[in-house]
Amino acid sequence: MTAVDTQAWRALLRQPVLSWRLSRSVWIAWGLLGGALLAFAAFGIGQDDWRAGILAAGFFLTAFVTACWLELLGSAIRQNQPALACLVPGQHRRIVTAVAAAWSLAALLVAGLFGLPFGHFGYVLLAAAAAFLFLAALQQWPWLLLVPLAVMIVDRFVPLVPGAGMRAVHATLGETGLTLAGLALLLGPAAFVQRRLLPRGGDRHLAWQRRYDARAQAMKEALALPGQEYAAAWRPSSWLQQPYLAGLRRLTERAGWARPPRNRAQALLFALRSASHPGAMLGALATAVAFVLAAGSRLGQGLDRDGLAGLSCVILVVTPLVTHVHAVLAALQRYRTEQALLRLTPAAPGSAAFNRQLGGALLARFGLLWLACVASASLSAAVLAPGVAAQGAVGISAALTLLLAPALLRNHAASRRLSPQVITLVIAAVVALSVLLRIVVVVWRDDMPWLPIAAIVVPAVWLTWRGWRRLPALPPAFPAGRLAQD
Repeated sequence: MTAVDTQAWRALLRQPVLSWRLSRSVWIAWGLLGGALLAFAAFGIGQDDWRAGILAAGFFLTAFVTACWLELLGSAIRQNQPALACLVPGQHRRIVTAVAAAWSLAALLVAGLFGLPFGHFGYVLLAAAAAFLFLAALQQWPWLLLVPLAVMIVDRFVPLVPGAGMRAVHATLGETGLTLAGLALLLGPAAFVQRRLLPRGGDRHLAWQRRYDARAQAMKEALALPGQEYAAAWRPSSWLQQPYLAGLRRLTERAGWARPPRNRAQALLFALRSASHPGAMLGALATAVAFVLAAGSRLGQGLDRDGLAGLSCVILVVTPLVTHVHAVLAALQRYRTEQALLRLTPAAPGSAAFNRQLGGALLARFGLLWLACVASASLSAAVLAPGVAAQGAVGISAALTLLLAPALLRNHAASRRLSPQVITLVIAAVVALSVLLRIVVVVWRDDMPWLPIAAIVVPAVWLTWRGWRRLPALPPAFPAGRLAQD
């Protein structure tokens, strides 16, 4: 390898790292790595269950590997511009080689995380390779995201893979034979996906690159991180933004502005953009419940039902509500100029009642999402891990998330943006909560934990009531005078 080749490879591999740093997403990597360490220590040292610690840490590390794979894949597509693919010697070959090596390395890392401690390294390797290839195919065909759900629904009525046939094949080939055969079968789809994602110049490549860039921008705007801003115009075609746009259309109609004064604060919430609107989160909850209902109780077969109940509560209750509250608080600071302008319109609430109306609108959104999360978790727990223990985990998680409500009633006029360190602490708190929920499920296996639930709900309600009472005494959020400071 010459010095020129070395420099080219170095520049190629540095781009994903630089892109991650420029997007200020490095804290995500540190949060996932810290969560893996904390989960391993919490289960291993706290509960003396090292296998559970390895499993919990493996989920965080798998998320980290997946994020790295997607970042490198996106960087490879961006670097494979039609002109560069044709004019730069060896550019296309280096990009294809880097993507293939990253695919193999990511699958091996996941197989090492789960396959070596629990056995069946080959099966985990095959599943990881197929999963990462599926994520790559989603860059070209986003509709493939619905295929797993459709397969599980169809499989409930018509078994697609007969169990007897699979056992016969396993008895004949064994794990090693099945793994090698599966990997060999994946090479064909992998080559096809590579040719579609990484073309080699020409008019067709140029047209494809334009479509990909437009679709990627639309997905960024719809799947934005909470409070994250994108410069391009919004696209109404994004299905995740349809609930937000529908509410905005209703509000901007002529009759929409002639609302009673108690509802005028709803208009201020639309300046927070779609990232803080609960519509997309409600759609995600509905999709998750549909997935659980389609899979049925078979999804929890062979797994720790106590841990599964706690994990479902973290995914369906804690994560959506924490994400929503963070999105609202971040958007309140990011888009404060728009909020201050809206304060000057005739339809804006008066200064005396402004904080109360804004706080009531924020609490109404939070309450709607809280009810949807609790209902989704209760239904999923009844399917995956029926019993009092799972419902107790739902009750504890629902009570704990009520503690997020007072954060929406703070002094927004003097508050500042949340730092990445706070987000890292939130991730660590979610990990600790998963451990707590597992303990609750084990201790209160036969009875509902009404005492811990009451011990959490009462302070949460008192803090919310206290924040509500002090709202009129606070300076109006988004005062027009702050326009001079923006």
